[in-house]
Parts: sequence; C-alpha cells; structure tokens
Amino acid sequence: KFSCFVSNSDGSNFKASTEITLDIIEVAVPNKEVMSGATTTLTCTATKLSADAVFTWKDKDDKTVSGTTGSRSGTTQSSTFTVAPSADTTYKCIVSSKNSDNKITKTTNLKVFAVTGTKGRRGKRTPREL
Repeated sequence: KFSCFVSNSDGSNFKASTEITLDIIEVAVPNKEVMSGATTTLTCTATKLSADAVFTWKDKDDKTVSGTTGSRSGTTQSSTFTVAPSADTTYKCIVSSKNSDNKITKTTNLKVFAVTGTKGRRGKRTPREL
C-alpha cells in the first residue's frame, strides 16, 4: 500500500490524503503442441492477486475470443480457453486486477503438427519426430 499526502508549501491546512494498493501480479500461459484438428485447452494463471482478476483472451489478429474464468482461490485465479487449431498460431491472455488499471499480457505459442502415415511404419508420430 502507498499513501499520498498533499498540503500547501508551509505544511499547514492539510488538503488531501489517499491510499492506493498496487497489485504485482504474476501471469503464466505455457506454450503447447497439439495435433491438427484436435481440441486443446489453454490455461492462463494469475498469482499474487489481492482481488478478483479480469481475463481477456485475444487471437493472433487481436480479436477477443471467448474464455472461461474460474473463481479466485486465495491469491490465484485462472482462465481457460478451448481451441481446435489447424495451423500454428498464438493467443494472448490479458490480465488485470479489479484493484488496478494495470494490464499484464502474456502470449502463448500453439504449435500444430500433423500425423501422416508412412508406408511400413506403425504407430503414432510425436511432434519431436516431425
């Protein structure tokens, strides 16, 4: 918490006082690998919150996409977003606290891979084999 006191130059006639709380939020959105067309859920987690967070998800074209925000538990809150990508893409999770105008933006990279058949080879290919 920070306090600000305002008075005139000689210190008399106290005019105003205010106290503000600054949230120092930490945000994590891990990168993911997913098979083309398969659904995956992205999770954005905010920690060190003193109030509920507001989450906004944006796609690579900066358009807002729909996400679900969970309840805050202690100082942590998360939001999820489910997508079925067909190509590599990015999403942004933008987090702000209801106690602050600060916004923290984290980008997640979504790598998409295709599983293709190979003659004489059985089994699934992993992203590392591509």
